[in-house]
Amino acid sequence: LIAMAGLLLVIAALLVWQPQHWKYALTTLLLAALPEEWFFRAYFMTRLGTGWRANLITSLLFSVLHGLTRDWVTALLVLAPSLFYGWLYQRTRDLALLILLHALSNLIFALFLAQPLATWLELLR
Repeated sequence: LIAMAGLLLVIAALLVWQPQHWKYALTTLLLAALPEEWFFRAYFMTRLGTGWRANLITSLLFSVLHGLTRDWVTALLVLAPSLFYGWLYQRTRDLALLILLHALSNLIFALFLAQPLATWLELLR
């Protein structure tokens, strides 16, 4: 409960600071974090069992699907957080906590990392 309250507080603070991103925050919560965590962690990973193998298979599938629908840089970027989300879900079984954490991660990426990463990738080309 304390962790969820903390996540909500951070999300609220970011949106007070950058209010133009509230639509993105709501969209990523409802159309990315909620369905992805429900399917990949609560449904798929649970069907595979417990432990690191179930988490690894789920995270690899999660990453590959991001690669197929977005790009392979995105696939690589989501692998580590996916492994963490899987580990956290196996420890807590708290789907709401994962959904909020996933939404916050997406919001932080959009606010702070997307543009610098795009610039850096352009320099590599």
